[in-house]
Amino acid sequence: MTVPSWGAQPGWPGSPDVAPAAAATRPRQRNPLLPILLILIALAIVALAGLVVVGLTYKPAVAPYQNEDYQPPPVVASPPPVPNPRTQAEAEQWIKQNPIYATRIPAPVRCEVSRINARTISDAELEAHLNAMVGCLLRDWNLPATQAGFVLVRPAIHVYGDQVTTKCGNKGINAIYCDVDQNIYFSSKVTTTVAGLADNPWATEMVIAHEFGHAVQGRTGIFLSTYILEEGLDDVHAQLLLNRRLENQADCFSGLFLRSVSRSIGLRQDDVDSLLDIYVRLGSDALSGQPRIESNHGLSASRRYWGQMGLANSDVGRCNTYVAAASLNR
Repeated sequence: MTVPSWGAQPGWPGSPDVAPAAAATRPRQRNPLLPILLILIALAIVALAGLVVVGLTYKPAVAPYQNEDYQPPPVVASPPPVPNPRTQAEAEQWIKQNPIYATRIPAPVRCEVSRINARTISDAELEAHLNAMVGCLLRDWNLPATQAGFVLVRPAIHVYGDQVTTKCGNKGINAIYCDVDQNIYFSSKVTTTVAGLADNPWATEMVIAHEFGHAVQGRTGIFLSTYILEEGLDDVHAQLLLNRRLENQADCFSGLFLRSVSRSIGLRQDDVDSLLDIYVRLGSDALSGQPRIESNHGLSASRRYWGQMGLANSDVGRCNTYVAAASLNR
């Protein structure tokens, strides 16, 4: 398995150009004060020349934030229906050759959110934090979605404790995107239930970015197409594989986002291992304790691979899990 490497954001600091110093003019010897005066003038000229050259050749240490003029829309109570493929062939096309794959995530993107403590935050504070994150996610994904001919809507965030009843059924401690109402449901106990996540500073951000990835899949036809194609399969192994492709793509989408906002939220190269550890801990084998389990979600190695693929790129097409080898979607 070839593992992608972390992709540095554009505009990392570089060395400014420096102009060579000009030679001083040799003074005449007649006036004893003249040499001093000429030296002072020469030094002033050199200093001024240096300022001019630096001003003309200096390059900003970091790239400007992208998509700054975009204002995230409010939540729509009754969002328009998600795209529904008319035929099986169209569903196949939407998952494998979707126009979103030809776009790029803007980077860097501004995301001004406060850090949280998963152990002490209240449900109301968590909901406010997640809503702020959704605003950042929209700023990140609106441009590629629009370029691909799709319309994103802002999903409502519902924070709950142990159980919640949704239009997609009753759910326990989990994080869920429901395509029926296009809302996201997030248990406040998700990160404190899975071993090691409560103390990981990026766990909540990664999980909400994954669920928003499903929202992107929903608004681009990938989500519904996947389930329609699953229903047409008689082989349960093929069904599970197709669903793992859906989930692994959402992991990759979350990586694209985290890379894009890394400068703004304070993510550094040293944090990559911490990010990858989240994907590993959420693998089906890690959660179940069964190394060879076959599930509708990826194993730790697959989730880590696709999360890192997103962290290493801006091209949405690098997250096309539907044309990748089955061995990368276990």
